[in-house]
Amino acid sequence: TSDLARRDHWVHSRMPITDLTRDALWERIGNKNRNMVRQARKSGLIAVCTTSEPGAAERWHALHAQTQHRLGVPPFPLRFFTLMFEALASSGGIELMEIRNRTAPCAATLLLFHRDTCIYGYSASSVEGQRLRANDLMLFEAIALAAERKLSWFDFGSDSPSQQSLLFFKSKW
Repeated sequence: TSDLARRDHWVHSRMPITDLTRDALWERIGNKNRNMVRQARKSGLIAVCTTSEPGAAERWHALHAQTQHRLGVPPFPLRFFTLMFEALASSGGIELMEIRNRTAPCAATLLLFHRDTCIYGYSASSVEGQRLRANDLMLFEAIALAAERKLSWFDFGSDSPSQQSLLFFKSKW
């Protein structure tokens, strides 16, 4: 089960994943989530960790900027993410997971690793990615990756209580 706790003006959620296997996660997420992950896979989407690939920060930023503009929120600058990659990649503190349709990413997340926790730090997706259920596949694969690394917690991050659709998406996991 996940733990949702409201703190002042933020909702913070995290899920215990100690001793969780990919198969156990598959059973744990329920029929509706499994169906959405299957839909993404049937569309040909695949999850790839691409932190060390050339152009990773630029690809991430392009998708981030597209998502932020769609939401009416200014994006963080590319330099912010470039410096984050440089500072954290060598220690294994960050992973860029892309959900690709053929070779181009249609969704991506920056996973941050701290002690026994994987933090779902940033996420972005194209309109096509949303239609193809890329975010469902991405979250399943991100939790599975954290479990495979033998971490104890998957942290969904903090969100404003007014972000009802985002909170609903996270709570179903």
